[in-house]
Amino acid sequence: MAKIECNYDYIPSYMTGRSHSFAHIIIPTSPMLYLRIEDTDYWLNSDSIAFVCPNSFHRLICTERVLWFNIPEEMVVAKDLPFFKANPIFRVTNYMRPLIPLIQYECTVDINSDCLRYLFYYLYSKLVAGNKPRSIQYMEAHYAEPIKISTLAKLENYNTTYYIEWFRNETGTTPSKYLQQVRMDKAKVLLVNTQYRILDI
Repeated sequence: MAKIECNYDYIPSYMTGRSHSFAHIIIPTSPMLYLRIEDTDYWLNSDSIAFVCPNSFHRLICTERVLWFNIPEEMVVAKDLPFFKANPIFRVTNYMRPLIPLIQYECTVDINSDCLRYLFYYLYSKLVAGNKPRSIQYMEAHYAEPIKISTLAKLENYNTTYYIEWFRNETGTTPSKYLQQVRMDKAKVLLVNTQYRILDI
């Protein structure tokens, strides 16, 4: 799968139980949708959005039409996956609510529209922002500044020792290594999208 695909339709038979290399964002548009991810069952309604990670076994049952994105694995940021796996269900917030009719409309007008891709990027960014712990949001907002582990621990209301262990359990890495990766990712964006020299970055 080379690009994002969006669908607004009845659930195809292959989605009744399988895993694959791409991810899903599933947006129920009816009062009830059943979703099983690995060994956990979820009952969703139109106030919920689900994120199914790549290579996760999932089963989906709904008698009404469902809105969903198929997302190539390479378009899911690796460091976001632990958070999506831990918390795959999101509440539709007030600022996200107008987005859903827009996605439905674009699906009915032109399934290959660039607008759908931009709507996906916006939705993805909001899901990520709403799912990340405060200390990680702080790292990503203040990556260019000196950041102390004690500052991050306070944001999560933990002492430093417990915070490091908690962070490793949540992300699979240490706060220092995570911050280093955030800085590297930001540097890559600057190299591609600005005229700054490598030395300046």
